[in-house]
Amino acid sequence: MAGKASKSTKKRSQTNKDDLDVIESGLPGQFVEIYLSVLVYAWLMKDIIGRFFTNPFWYVDIQPDSENINMDEVRRGTTAFGADLYAFWKTVQPGPDKSCLPENKRYSQPWRMWAVRLCNPSDPTWMGSDWGGKDFGDKEVAHRKAMTSAMCDHVLAGEFLQSMLKPLEGPEPIAQRRQSLDHVYQLAADMSFRSWSHVQHLEFGTLNNLNNRFSSEDANLAMAYRYNLFTRRKRFEGHRILSVMKPAIYICGGMNDPSGRELLMPAEVVIDVDPDR
Repeated sequence: MAGKASKSTKKRSQTNKDDLDVIESGLPGQFVEIYLSVLVYAWLMKDIIGRFFTNPFWYVDIQPDSENINMDEVRRGTTAFGADLYAFWKTVQPGPDKSCLPENKRYSQPWRMWAVRLCNPSDPTWMGSDWGGKDFGDKEVAHRKAMTSAMCDHVLAGEFLQSMLKPLEGPEPIAQRRQSLDHVYQLAADMSFRSWSHVQHLEFGTLNNLNNRFSSEDANLAMAYRYNLFTRRKRFEGHRILSVMKPAIYICGGMNDPSGRELLMPAEVVIDVDPDR
């Protein structure tokens, strides 16, 4: 799927602020050959988390219409109404400025859960089989799927991803690539609404909130599996993290412990072989 990096990809990697050639110089020789494929995988995962697992209401529209998708909203990654709902939800969350009490999570998370369920009436146990708002919910589901499909087209046409993919000839291979990516994005969008439809929710650890230096004592970090074949784990103590292949995953909240946060899976990271950077 991945090809050779073009000059445009030398601008900035989406997994690290360095140029790609700088990142490649920090890899062991055995890893360079597969790194572009890994980078595409990591970039897509980053895009999916940003689109589907940040704002629980990204697809919600007061008048859902699966036949007329707003491309400005696709580019922004959220409907205007979904952005307003998200802003409201964040406003009532406890923050570092202590503007809201920690106890607010006990009420704001169930509110978020029921708002998501109202827009996704796929499980009759949530609302009951005679719930009168099912038609609206079904329209929201159709709108979510159509918006996800449009996002897939937008992502696939983007300069960064196009520069990393092998050129294809003929309509059939191009259609197959698009179908494969749409399948992944639809699964991720479906998984996101299911994760948001419970009081507990998922959070992710990335380069934005993980340590940027590797430590074998840090439970949030694990060396990438293939990377671990090339050298001993202890050799990389204190080395810089180049990229995250898979994010750390946490399960957070709950009625009994609204502020709880439990690590489910550590981040799989690629580490610089040069200890001086």
